Amino acid sequence: MYFDDYFSPLGKMRITSDGEAITGCWFEDQKQPATKSERSPCPVIVQAKQWLDAYFQGERVPVTFPLRPDGTPFQKEVLATLTNLAYGQTTTYQAVARQMNKGSARAVGRAVARNPILILIPCHRVLGANGKLTGYAGGLARKEALLRREGVL
Repeated sequence: MYFDDYFSPLGKMRITSDGEAITGCWFEDQKQPATKSERSPCPVIVQAKQWLDAYFQGERVPVTFPLRPDGTPFQKEVLATLTNLAYGQTTTYQAVARQMNKGSARAVGRAVARNPILILIPCHRVLGANGKLTGYAGGLARKEALLRREGVL
């Protein structure tokens, strides 16, 4: 496992990789499981940092490097569905459940809450019923800031 830090406008982030894909991207103040890692900006971490730079500069750049979130098969399917959400596009937990044709809004919400790769897997674009801002592992203030940056709010 490899890691490096990224200094975003919303706070310091930690990016992790298995050397081939991004396995984590979270804000420093979030609780994450302890793992043995080596600080090393391996090529995929460098790509992720460049992507985050572009994102925070307002560019709409697709993620073209591999992401490998940990989780159950259902969680991975939910997160894969979220990768199809375009910059500035939002959805609801219920809509994701319907699109997948399985699970409930609550089950989708639990899967989204466990997203280990924030921003790159855009769980901040998932809203509650009636478009309400609901939980975000990075904090609601950051979710709101990300959605404002994308012109949603």
